[in-house]
Amino acid sequence: MSTALTGKNGEIWIQPDGPNTNVTSMGQCAELSDLVVPDSEVTPVYCRDINGDFIVKAEKKAAPAKVTASVTILSEKVRSYLDRLGNCRLALYFTQGPCSKKNSFGAYDIATAMGDATREGRTYSNMVQREAEDETTLKADFSAYRSSYFQFAPLTPDRMLTASAANLDDVTFNTDTRCAGDCGAAIVKGQIGAIVCDHVGAATADVLFTQDGGITWAAGAADPFAVSLAAMAIVQFPFGSAGGRRWIAGMEAPAGAQGMVAYSDNMGTSWTTVNIGGAVAGHGVTKGGGLFALDEKHIWLVGAAGYIYFSADGGVTWTVQEPGVITAGAYTQVFFIDANYGMAVAAAGVVAITRDGGLHWVAATVVTGAPALNTCSMSSTNRLWAGTATGLLFYSNDFGTTWAGRTGWTGSGVGQVRDIQFLNEYVGWMVVNSAAPVGTILRTINGGFTWEALTTPPNVGLNEIWPVNENLATAVGLVSVTGVIIQAAE
Repeated sequence: MSTALTGKNGEIWIQPDGPNTNVTSMGQCAELSDLVVPDSEVTPVYCRDINGDFIVKAEKKAAPAKVTASVTILSEKVRSYLDRLGNCRLALYFTQGPCSKKNSFGAYDIATAMGDATREGRTYSNMVQREAEDETTLKADFSAYRSSYFQFAPLTPDRMLTASAANLDDVTFNTDTRCAGDCGAAIVKGQIGAIVCDHVGAATADVLFTQDGGITWAAGAADPFAVSLAAMAIVQFPFGSAGGRRWIAGMEAPAGAQGMVAYSDNMGTSWTTVNIGGAVAGHGVTKGGGLFALDEKHIWLVGAAGYIYFSADGGVTWTVQEPGVITAGAYTQVFFIDANYGMAVAAAGVVAITRDGGLHWVAATVVTGAPALNTCSMSSTNRLWAGTATGLLFYSNDFGTTWAGRTGWTGSGVGQVRDIQFLNEYVGWMVVNSAAPVGTILRTINGGFTWEALTTPPNVGLNEIWPVNENLATAVGLVSVTGVIIQAAE
């Protein structure tokens, strides 16, 4: 039987120093007012029919108003956080659960976050009374943009079915949405996905597709590359006419041979291959995440020999942005937070960064200890993340000038950090393999300061993860009877 939540075990937390910093309880005397979460406001566009009656011809959607809430505490001799905040933005977290443990941030059943909140006003009550002796209180009113509001549910990772007997190297899902009747069938974020596979023996590598959010998967009618060549990375984006979509698969860099990518506009019914690099250069991706696409005009590929490529035409042509000057070693992953700010990582702690979309790449400070870097992500234009082949997690708050380690999470310092993906400044996902290897999915809701390890189904190693939102992500990995697909969802 489901248990209704009450305010008895609720708790208010404050993160005054921003994402990826300590989260502090407001104490057991704090109280939360109604949390108001507006959705988009729809305004009809009226015309008159032939009888002069009003008819709705269209709708206009306005941006949602801010999320609002008020926190009330007892006034004490020492001024509280709520007094001393000033106008700086911060995060507020509200945790609930019938069995939640007080003063333990991770012990919640439901957590709600107001990221980038601003204090808009204060009300002091009962400061002076003629006869009564009521407690003096401080009520602080907060607001946050709708895009910085999140609600985190308990997650249950489950293994999805696939007939593929290959290792699964990378995964992607759509990030666009479309309502029914808006230029085609309705599409929700995370509905359409693809997975690229290793080859099994002297065979071609499959690409698996789903149209139901990852519940069922089937191989495309055609495979993108020749026999004995793995498909290592994949991206997708809306393309062409209304409702169109393109997938680009990256072939694992071949030793002393022609590098390639392939694109499909019909869910793998057919593929068009495109050469990259010289005929015997051996260029191409070396790991899942070696391709990154913001849209059809902003696509990057990193890989062998320290080369970084860029495409502005949906993957049809590629130009070299970085010809192995920063490092001659192989890049593993690339990530861009917008069209200008991006990073790529390689062995020996090498991090390449750009502020102009890759027109100029420069070397950031080498990550502490010069470890082999498997993965990278960005939670803001300044905050970079890198995970290592030795199970370490590093971050930089100054775009790669200095680095610090983040420890204390399950699996820290053992095995490998295989993939890390941040959705925004507060929400991030990670897959970590033990030395065995056994893969675990982790999630952060406070910008990377702490990580929650999810109870992940049995596996023999995970490779990559694709987060759709704060409560839904899919990870893929090594063969355990079949290729492993694990979806973490509510």
